[in-house]
Amino acid sequence: MDIDNFRIINLLYGAEVCDNILIFVAKKLQECIETFDLGTYCRGFKDSFIACVEKDKDNISELIRFMLKSISKFNINFECSLTFGLYEINNLSVPIETMINRAEAAELQVSRIFISILFT
Repeated sequence: MDIDNFRIINLLYGAEVCDNILIFVAKKLQECIETFDLGTYCRGFKDSFIACVEKDKDNISELIRFMLKSISKFNINFECSLTFGLYEINNLSVPIETMINRAEAAELQVSRIFISILFT
């Protein structure tokens, strides 16, 4: 999960606001994971977070809905949204780095599809 337009927000509002967004997203993700007993999460690189949840469409949908609703409540005069990349773990022998890379690749693909829809 990445925070969209994070670099732009940083340029417009500065590092302190971006730090507050990261803290806000982390707290909301923790709240969601704990409330719905979904699994675990961590902060990835820069503006990304990684959540490991059981394979259940309802769990994943609940997580995405909760996080999108939460980020919309962050008090900033700029549209703040999230992009998600999902990777289904079928083989536990795959290194975690590979799993993360595959989820990031899925997220990139979603972003490209969204951009192509916007500009066609």
